[in-house]
Amino acid sequence: MKLLLAGPGTGKTTRIKKLINGQQDLNKILVISFTNATIQDLLSSFSEANINITDKNCITLHKYALKINHQKNLHILNAVEVNILEFYAKKFNVNFDDLCRTLGSITFEQMITQTTAFIKTNPTYLTDLIGDIELLIIDEFQDFNPTERDLIESLSRHAKDSIILSDDDQCIYEFKDADTEGIINLYNDTAVENLMHHNMCYGCPDCVVEVCSNLININQKRVIKEWKKSGKTGEVIFNQLRTQDESSNFVIQEIEKIKNGEPDASVMILSAVEFAVGGVLAGLKSKDIEYTSLWNQKMDFEKIKRVWEVRILLGRKKALNLLFLIHANIKANKKALKNVNELISKELNFEALLDLVEKNTLIDSSFVALIKNKPTLTETMGRDEYSFLSTYLSEVTFEEDLEKLSKVISESLPFNSRGINIMSIHKSKGLQADYVFMVGMVEGIIPNALRGLDTIEAQRRLLFVGMSRAKKKLNLLSTVEWEGKYVNKVDKKQFTFNFSSRKYHGRTSTFISELKLTP
Repeated sequence: MKLLLAGPGTGKTTRIKKLINGQQDLNKILVISFTNATIQDLLSSFSEANINITDKNCITLHKYALKINHQKNLHILNAVEVNILEFYAKKFNVNFDDLCRTLGSITFEQMITQTTAFIKTNPTYLTDLIGDIELLIIDEFQDFNPTERDLIESLSRHAKDSIILSDDDQCIYEFKDADTEGIINLYNDTAVENLMHHNMCYGCPDCVVEVCSNLININQKRVIKEWKKSGKTGEVIFNQLRTQDESSNFVIQEIEKIKNGEPDASVMILSAVEFAVGGVLAGLKSKDIEYTSLWNQKMDFEKIKRVWEVRILLGRKKALNLLFLIHANIKANKKALKNVNELISKELNFEALLDLVEKNTLIDSSFVALIKNKPTLTETMGRDEYSFLSTYLSEVTFEEDLEKLSKVISESLPFNSRGINIMSIHKSKGLQADYVFMVGMVEGIIPNALRGLDTIEAQRRLLFVGMSRAKKKLNLLSTVEWEGKYVNKVDKKQFTFNFSSRKYHGRTSTFISELKLTP
């Protein structure tokens, strides 16, 4: 196994292309990364270089795990469904994992753990499924948690050569147990070959490299490495403004200047908290300025309900999906809850559950009638409420398509490489823009000592990632006055209430002083 540890903008993708070009059979190459954004960036880069790597062998670990999952009969729960089963488990006073097994379902984390254990004891299963891997390339290794790293290690045993690309300074998912320890241990492992790299940053201007380096070098739990300047010019600007309106107006005015001079310039507006960008969103809307908001995109619950309905009408897991569908209406019905618990404990029967649902009017009677009519696929897709799903379902791969439906309807909006994009700092990982605005640079927001598993070092890495997205100019913005409803969501003790303005006053993030900005 080989390891390439390198900072942002230093040409890791270019290195991947060179590694691939040295291979004779591209079908025997597997490239895995963490985010869809990184995969799309890699695929675009391969296409531009006329390298015939497709989404069949350049894929997120999530999708690859689904591909090699040996328990195809189990339904893999999405986040909404996990919350619902956790509700039932609590109400019924049963173990969540036991409930999942009873209902023929599994979480993604459980699926990875069980698949990894299975292929360790059944290595021929994986060999028969994926064939020979000449070269396994794992990008963004620092983003994977221990369970995911265990699966990667199992995959590496089936590859003739494995190369890990990573940067511990960009490890920002501690809330899902992805910490720097995994990559640091790999770096210090004498059995792993550390590849040499020029570590020249071509993505960021020198001034951005300078302030990012000043910040991240304060962290103690990291691998010390070079991150060289390339001579690229740019700007880093810091402003502290008093009110939310002043801050929002500043950002919008700057964007208007940018777009007047460079219509195709890409812009990112980033923050650690969603409320800090609320004024900017409202201002862009009022001026009819087009933008893409990638902030915390949630699944459309009405669409998810339609997916559950289609699975009830046409799928195998009818009882499970009926449990999902009645969840909202059964919460306050103690008698119905008790009856559902009894049904589950005896081995859940769909007809008995449907009878209970009908008697307690837990779903609309017209849908109950539709269930009893047993419509065909054509009849179901012919109904107006389900027509939007018709393009995703095929009679040939029907059951597999049903499983994928909730994933398909929750696909993220694409990043606009010529427009304005608003998102969390976490979502910016793997992306770049000409102009980056970091808003909410306030003590108590970032860093926020109350952020659970996210240590101060982790939040420093988060800011490092956000700032290093800038290709031309980085704007850092701090706001003094905040409403109480927002301050209550962060580290409130870092703010003081001002009786004159009737607002809470914040101070500039200590991270700003760590940047050592030059006047």
